[in-house]
Amino acid sequence: MSNNNSNSNNTPQGGNKQDDPKKSRFSLSWLYIILIGGIIYLFMSNKSSDATKEINYSAFQEYVDKGYTNKIVIDKDNRTLDLYIKSQNDREVFGNSNTTGKPRAVKVEIGSLDKVQEYLDAEKAEGKFDGTVQYEQDHDGFLINLLWQI
Repeated sequence: MSNNNSNSNNTPQGGNKQDDPKKSRFSLSWLYIILIGGIIYLFMSNKSSDATKEINYSAFQEYVDKGYTNKIVIDKDNRTLDLYIKSQNDREVFGNSNTTGKPRAVKVEIGSLDKVQEYLDAEKAEGKFDGTVQYEQDHDGFLINLLWQI
C-alpha cells in the first residue's frame, strides 16, 4: 500500500500544471525585436549628431549676416535647417574651440521655406553669404513610422 501511495505522488492527477506542455512561456524573441527596433530608431533619428546647438531664427540671421556660415542644409519635411559654422568662427558661436575636426552646425526651426530662400538670396546679393544651400527630405521618416506601427 505504501508503494501505491508513492506512485500517486509522482503522477499528475490533481491539477498539477507544472509539467503541462500546453503552458506558454514568455519568448525572449519579442524582447530582442523591441531592443533592435529601439537601436534602429536611435540610429536613424540621430543622423545630424554634429548639430550641437539650437538657435532661433533671429540668431540664424545674425550668423549669416556676420558671415559665420559656409553651408546650409534645409530639411523640407521637418521645417528645420542646419547652419554649418566656419572653423574660424567656431569659438564665437559655441564658446569653445572645435577639437573634433568635423564642421559643427546649429539647428534652426523655420516657418516658410520661401522666406528663408528670399533672405539667403538677399544676403548673397549683398555679399554676406557665399556658401551653399542644400535641400533634403527626410526619407527615413517612412521607415521609422513603419517600425512604430509594428
